[in-house]
Amino acid sequence: LWLSTGVRALDHAVESLCSINAQPLIDATSVRALALLGRALTRYATDPQDLDARLDAQMGAWLASMGIRRTEYGARHGLGHALGADSGVPHGVTSCVLLPTVMRWNAEACAPQLAEVAAALGDAKRPAADQIEALIARLGLPTRIGQLGIERSRLATIAEKGMAIPWVRTNPRTSPPSTRRARLASATSNSACSPLSARHTPRKRSKGRVSSSRTGSRETARAVTASKRARPGPCPKVSARSSTTRTLASPS
Repeated sequence: LWLSTGVRALDHAVESLCSINAQPLIDATSVRALALLGRALTRYATDPQDLDARLDAQMGAWLASMGIRRTEYGARHGLGHALGADSGVPHGVTSCVLLPTVMRWNAEACAPQLAEVAAALGDAKRPAADQIEALIARLGLPTRIGQLGIERSRLATIAEKGMAIPWVRTNPRTSPPSTRRARLASATSNSACSPLSARHTPRKRSKGRVSSSRTGSRETARAVTASKRARPGPCPKVSARSSTTRTLASPS
């Protein structure tokens, strides 16, 4: 649980950095989180009694969480929620088996951001997805859905369930349902996944803001945000302070 939660924190940092509405503050905390977690989890794998490594990992997890509700995540989070709900896979383990595959799929749309991830993890010349996959394996955690005992026949159902989760629709590189199924199939295989050939629409990302050239992505992010805010709640109480002045008092 401890180790897979650490990978979950890596996941938060990666998808915050690659988000379609990323922002400079979250970029900075994400990069720092990746550096702390990459070193700390490696040290912990060597010596589980290394308390300094545990502290660094907790600091990294805290920094990685800064993107929660501040940036839109991508397909790893969306498909992971569907996988967990459908097949009872623990939250952190969904990150282990899906994050490297989704990173490879998004590489075309997020090359500068994934270069930052690679450098933060310690090897700027090695693909970020390869580094994270190697780290997960070194921690003794699964890297493929196939290691979880889930039948391939469930993949189509999981992919369709993922479409109900907003983060699949805010992934930096869009894909049709057939490609989502192929992505899950790649994550099921025990071999390194190959580039997917299905048609796609890459989303351009402007560092620190959603640019006007990404109208579709911006409108998707707005729609997702609006849906989150449109949850019904208690009506505010109106209290009269005078015969002519009324103020809204928030419910306690």
